[in-house]
Amino acid sequence: MLRYAAAMRAVIYVRISRDATGEGLGVERQRRECAALAAAREWTLIDTIVENDVSATKGGRPGFARLLGLIDACAVDVVVVWAADRLVRRLVDLEDVIARCERSGVKLATVSGDLDLSTDQGRLVARILASVARGEVERKSARQKAAYAQLAERGLPHHGGRTRPFGYLDDRVTPHPQEAPAVVEAYSLILAGGALGEVGRRWRSLGTHPALWRSSSSVARALCSPRYAGFREHNGEVAGPAAWQGLVAEETWRAVRDILTDPSRARPPHARRSLLGGLATCAVCGGPIEGNPRHGQPGYRCAEGHHIHRRAAGVDDYVTSIVLERLSRNDARDLLGAHDRADVAALSTKATALRTRLEVLATEFADGTLTSAQLRAATERLRTKLADVEQQIADAGQTSALTPLVTAQDVRAVWDELPLSQQRAVIDTLMTVTLQRSGRGARRFTPDTVEIEWKSGPVTSSL
Repeated sequence: MLRYAAAMRAVIYVRISRDATGEGLGVERQRRECAALAAAREWTLIDTIVENDVSATKGGRPGFARLLGLIDACAVDVVVVWAADRLVRRLVDLEDVIARCERSGVKLATVSGDLDLSTDQGRLVARILASVARGEVERKSARQKAAYAQLAERGLPHHGGRTRPFGYLDDRVTPHPQEAPAVVEAYSLILAGGALGEVGRRWRSLGTHPALWRSSSSVARALCSPRYAGFREHNGEVAGPAAWQGLVAEETWRAVRDILTDPSRARPPHARRSLLGGLATCAVCGGPIEGNPRHGQPGYRCAEGHHIHRRAAGVDDYVTSIVLERLSRNDARDLLGAHDRADVAALSTKATALRTRLEVLATEFADGTLTSAQLRAATERLRTKLADVEQQIADAGQTSALTPLVTAQDVRAVWDELPLSQQRAVIDTLMTVTLQRSGRGARRFTPDTVEIEWKSGPVTSSL
């Protein structure tokens, strides 16, 4: 045992990698035993550094950095830890601590026994302990990977991570009563031409995970997750059916994923705040019409030649009335188009069979039945077939921006509830709007200054 002089300055450092309950019980037990050791040695305790739920191998450790600063400043004579692996679990970190302690003359004391880093024997023991700790980290990692793969094979949820999946309760299986409907609504909104920003605002309004949905990219990543279609994901790929029920149909999920991952997907630099901004065109130059508020009133102007300056109210009301009149007709459903729907159930069964065959190939290769060349060739063929089947499923999930309106009993009520992005998508689907000059001194809106060309063919309006 090392002999220390009384009144030596001591710092306690305690750490635990994972605090499952969040109550800090593990680090508190370490602290009590370290404090008892310091009291028994009659050391003067000048600081206690606690790092709870902090890994020694991943990310930064502010407390550890502060401890190194005290050592470098010769502000401490002895560091007290519960065990050496609470301080370091990597040899590179240990060598750094040894070098600093040698320069500063600082000792290391553990509850289970002292280490004198100033002697070759003490350094040898410390290096052995660090190597053992590193080996345990690697063994733990291998066990975890095997356990995760087994969970994926069985379709069971992975309970790691500090944040539960949005849309599900803490068991990660049961749909959340408020969030699950919001997830379903989000898929419908994106398919109907809505914006990710609108989804984020609606999700944030629930107040359960507000910090997660401040960017469109975080919303897109969530909607692309196979979890919501009832699939288990492992290492970035669909591993098979999940043990929980999906919130949306597979075809809906795949259709939305195709939309969100399309490289050509339009991403405007800012959200549109007007109904026709960027949609309507100028009758004089053919350029786009942009929103242009004036004197606190919404308006439109020609973005290129400044040929058109119009108040938005009359134009918006007129275009909206044309849209609602058309979508209220008995033949409105014809606008959706009559196309054969794919047999999604049969396609899903085929996709499952192809994924199973891919797993069998991997097993056969591991058993030595297949060569690497045979595995590559067979895998490429199966993945090509699987991609084709998945695309057919995605195509079956595509819907029109008009769907919620042409199927509604009260078209006006549904229209008023739609977000602006969806209203714009409906107009863009139905028509091209061209604005004429209103004439010098004109104060009243006249319908003949708005030209509408129907994209689905000539349509006569009763307005």
